[in-house]
Amino acid sequence: MMPDSNVENKSFAKTSDSEDRSLTDLVRTLGDAYGNALKHDTTNPGSVTTDLLLENASIRLSSRILGAITTCQPADKPDTNSAPTCDLQDESDLKNLTDMLSYAASQLQRIGRSAGVRDSAETLATARVHSMEHLYRMTFAISKAYLDRSQSPAYLGAAHEQLALARNHIQDEENLCACASQDYSVRLRKLSELDDRLSLMSVSRK
Repeated sequence: MMPDSNVENKSFAKTSDSEDRSLTDLVRTLGDAYGNALKHDTTNPGSVTTDLLLENASIRLSSRILGAITTCQPADKPDTNSAPTCDLQDESDLKNLTDMLSYAASQLQRIGRSAGVRDSAETLATARVHSMEHLYRMTFAISKAYLDRSQSPAYLGAAHEQLALARNHIQDEENLCACASQDYSVRLRKLSELDDRLSLMSVSRK
């Protein structure tokens, strides 16, 4: 079933009207990722709006965390002579979120593989499942890069790979969707911005 373009545009409006959403709001939104992933076991057209809210929250949270990595010191190793300590609310919330996103990504991977056995070609539904899976893995890796600075280069490299995979599937979604929605182009633009930042960070850490 093709999504209604009006649904997509409304979802885009809900997630785009506040670029400065608090980290708490973004973490709270992504807290529904695993429950939403479970719903993809069955056909559920009503999940489209929630899917887009989660995807946009994943991209925005990733962007905010990248900013924290580059501009702040870890909370457990403050340096008063350098950058300020990062304010990512309660880090335990971020740690819990990374675990949950990992579970959600694994659930979506299982669903995507199962659908792949049945279908010889990607459908709009499977493209979205795959794009969500890789966006969650991207956010997971970026969060781990912040939480474990000693392994930051490796996690940022993994995030870069997941971003590329997510972008490919979002492009597949756009090609398969018979709708007039600007949401695809906005997500792709934001991913390109993240891609540029990750590339610069990778170079600076070599």
